[in-house]
Amino acid sequence: MNSTAAPNNYGPIFVLGAARSGTTIVSSALEKMTGFRSLGEGHIWPLVLALSRLSQRYYAGLSAIIDDSHQCLLFEHNSEELTAGIIQAVLDLYGISRTDFIDKTPGVEMISCTDMLSHVYKNAFFIFVKRGPIATIRSKLKKFPDVEFSNHCLDWVNCLNAWDDIKQHVANSYYEINHADLVERPETIATELAERLGYEPHAASQFVREITVNTQVERTSADHSVNDNDVANTEWDEKEKSDFRRICEGTAAKFGFDIFGNSSGEGKIGKIALFFPMHESEEAYVVNRNAFCYPVSHGFQLCPNSSGEGVLALHFKNVCLKERRQFSLTVRREFLHGPDVMLRIAIVETTDGSIRNVVEELIDTITPKKIAFAIDRAAEIVDIEIGVHILGHSNNHYATIIINSPTISELLSSPA
Repeated sequence: MNSTAAPNNYGPIFVLGAARSGTTIVSSALEKMTGFRSLGEGHIWPLVLALSRLSQRYYAGLSAIIDDSHQCLLFEHNSEELTAGIIQAVLDLYGISRTDFIDKTPGVEMISCTDMLSHVYKNAFFIFVKRGPIATIRSKLKKFPDVEFSNHCLDWVNCLNAWDDIKQHVANSYYEINHADLVERPETIATELAERLGYEPHAASQFVREITVNTQVERTSADHSVNDNDVANTEWDEKEKSDFRRICEGTAAKFGFDIFGNSSGEGKIGKIALFFPMHESEEAYVVNRNAFCYPVSHGFQLCPNSSGEGVLALHFKNVCLKERRQFSLTVRREFLHGPDVMLRIAIVETTDGSIRNVVEELIDTITPKKIAFAIDRAAEIVDIEIGVHILGHSNNHYATIIINSPTISELLSSPA
């Protein structure tokens, strides 16, 4: 196939991620599925972005000291026109005016180019590959042993956070791949990706074959280890382990990566800190029933047990309302494998244990959803329960749910 675009008119395809996260095997598999040519690691666009930003700064600085009455050749074209000219020159020079190519340049600099690339190529499609920090850094250390350990950690953190910040600009034109899913369920990844790009289902088989060959090699290589989810069991020294936890722990939690060997743990009961604006007399507990819960940043990853049951309840005990009558929180589904997730919120009056308010929401999208409702009782002290249910019956179903800043505030009256 030598098409100039995917059937859904997508093209080119940019495979993004931290170095050693799996961008190479994804690019190779895409090449088989789409027939697009691979540029490998182009490393062109970060330079173009740097030139664009330099142009903007130069124009701004010159405009501050030269007014319109001065004759200035530069101002015969504005900064945007100059940038467009630079980009066109790059396209012509490297022969990439066509769109049937794949670029797999890794690193935060390339991720930062996403917004610009979406304007240069109106039908560009972006694939972000994310891999757990331990596996990524172990592989990076093997490939680049002369780079400081802490710099490898920072690169992983910066790549994931940069993508999280910029993906909103290409909301309908990206697909995220977790490296673990690529290894364990390539058929699902291939089917979903083929559908997004507009290919027939049989095209997915080419993707799967390539992934299977490459991941089989990886499974037997030295940088694949059962210790990839437990920092305590790595070969790193104590300082490196300490640096890793200091730099990577927060981002690992945010994106649902286990770094403490908890992925096969049993159900737990534990406190979630910094989850709710609590007073000294109030307590917030996560009560995990028949499921393994792995806390992530302002949220949790929920995995049903072998019986397929998955229910997680967050209890906020003895919350003092005073004059506050509005409960609200923002929730989004970060990742889901299997059926959808139901969120249930209940306000329980502690004086008699009766439920006064219930809201149920289906969390069926990654778009943040604000849930708010009035508390209709005048009780001073209440309990707030938030229940999360996976709507499925298999221990292969799991989800990461992010709940941001639950608050209780005064109920504002509607404008007349």
